[in-house]
Amino acid sequence: MNNQYQTLSQASKALASQGFVNEIEIKNDKEAIIDGEVCNVENMDIVEFHRFEGMSNPADSSVIYAIEDKEKHCKGVLIEAFGVDASQAASSLLKNLELER
Repeated sequence: MNNQYQTLSQASKALASQGFVNEIEIKNDKEAIIDGEVCNVENMDIVEFHRFEGMSNPADSSVIYAIEDKEKHCKGVLIEAFGVDASQAASSLLKNLELER
Protein backbone atom coordinates (compact mmCIF):
# COMPACT_ATOMS: atom_id res chain seq x y z
CA MET A 1 0.00 0.00 0.00
CA ASN A 2 1.52 3.34 -0.90
CA ASN A 3 0.85 7.02 -1.50
CA GLN A 4 -2.32 7.21 0.56
CA TYR A 5 -1.28 10.28 2.59
CA GLN A 6 -1.04 13.92 1.57
CA THR A 7 2.04 14.72 3.67
CA LEU A 8 5.04 13.01 5.20
CA SER A 9 3.82 14.15 8.62
CA GLN A 10 0.46 12.39 8.13
CA ALA A 11 2.20 9.21 7.03
CA SER A 12 4.58 9.32 10.02
CA LYS A 13 1.70 9.70 12.46
CA ALA A 14 -0.33 6.91 10.85
CA LEU A 15 2.64 4.53 10.80
CA ALA A 16 3.43 5.38 14.44
CA SER A 17 -0.13 4.37 15.36
CA GLN A 18 0.64 0.98 13.77
CA GLY A 19 3.75 0.54 15.92
CA PHE A 20 6.34 1.95 13.51
CA VAL A 21 7.75 4.39 16.06
CA ASN A 22 11.50 3.71 15.84
CA GLU A 23 13.86 5.34 13.38
CA ILE A 24 15.96 2.81 11.52
CA GLU A 25 19.73 3.21 11.67
CA ILE A 26 21.51 1.67 8.69
CA LYS A 27 24.51 -0.38 9.71
CA ASN A 28 25.44 -1.74 6.25
CA ASP A 29 23.73 -3.22 3.18
CA LYS A 30 22.67 -6.35 5.12
CA GLU A 31 21.90 -4.98 8.61
CA ALA A 32 20.01 -2.19 10.30
CA ILE A 33 19.39 -1.25 13.90
CA ILE A 34 15.75 -1.04 14.97
CA ASP A 35 14.99 -0.15 18.59
CA GLY A 36 18.50 -1.19 19.64
CA GLU A 37 18.29 -4.59 17.90
CA VAL A 38 20.61 -5.48 15.03
CA CYS A 39 18.31 -6.81 12.31
CA ASN A 40 19.30 -8.73 9.19
CA VAL A 41 17.71 -8.13 5.78
CA GLU A 42 16.81 -11.81 5.58
CA ASN A 43 14.22 -11.20 8.31
CA MET A 44 13.08 -7.70 7.32
CA ASP A 45 10.30 -6.69 4.95
CA ILE A 46 9.03 -3.37 3.69
CA VAL A 47 5.44 -3.39 4.95
CA GLU A 48 4.47 -0.22 3.13
CA PHE A 49 5.98 2.93 1.69
CA HIS A 50 4.78 6.40 0.73
CA ARG A 51 6.46 8.83 -1.65
CA PHE A 52 6.11 12.60 -1.49
CA GLU A 53 7.15 15.41 -3.83
CA GLY A 54 7.97 18.89 -2.66
CA MET A 55 5.23 21.47 -3.25
CA SER A 56 7.53 24.03 -4.85
CA ASN A 57 10.14 21.70 -6.29
CA PRO A 58 9.27 18.21 -7.61
CA ALA A 59 12.94 17.28 -7.27
CA ASP A 60 12.53 17.71 -3.50
CA SER A 61 11.14 14.20 -2.99
CA SER A 62 11.15 11.83 -0.07
CA VAL A 63 9.94 8.34 0.75
CA ILE A 64 8.96 6.87 4.11
CA TYR A 65 9.39 3.12 4.45
CA ALA A 66 7.67 1.07 7.16
CA ILE A 67 10.01 -1.86 7.83
CA GLU A 68 9.50 -4.84 10.11
CA ASP A 69 11.83 -7.57 11.32
CA LYS A 70 9.62 -10.67 11.48
CA GLU A 71 12.02 -12.64 13.66
CA LYS A 72 12.69 -10.00 16.33
CA HIS A 73 9.28 -8.32 16.00
CA CYS A 74 10.86 -4.88 15.61
CA LYS A 75 9.20 -2.15 13.58
CA GLY A 76 10.72 1.06 12.33
CA VAL A 77 10.62 3.76 9.71
CA LEU A 78 13.25 4.91 7.29
CA ILE A 79 12.75 8.35 5.76
CA GLU A 80 14.90 8.82 2.72
CA ALA A 81 15.35 11.28 -0.12
CA PHE A 82 14.14 9.96 -3.46
CA GLY A 83 16.21 10.00 -6.63
CA VAL A 84 19.68 11.43 -6.97
CA ASP A 85 19.66 12.75 -3.41
CA ALA A 86 19.12 9.28 -1.89
CA SER A 87 21.91 8.04 0.33
CA GLN A 88 24.05 5.20 -0.95
CA ALA A 89 23.78 3.33 2.37
CA ALA A 90 19.97 3.42 2.32
CA SER A 91 19.81 2.44 -1.35
CA SER A 92 22.11 -0.53 -0.73
CA LEU A 93 20.01 -1.74 2.20
CA LEU A 94 16.67 -1.19 0.48
CA LYS A 95 17.64 -3.14 -2.63
CA ASN A 96 18.11 -6.17 -0.35
CA LEU A 97 14.64 -5.89 1.21
CA GLU A 98 11.41 -7.25 -0.19
CA LEU A 99 8.06 -5.58 -0.30
CA GLU A 100 5.58 -7.55 1.79
CA ARG A 101 2.58 -8.63 -0.25
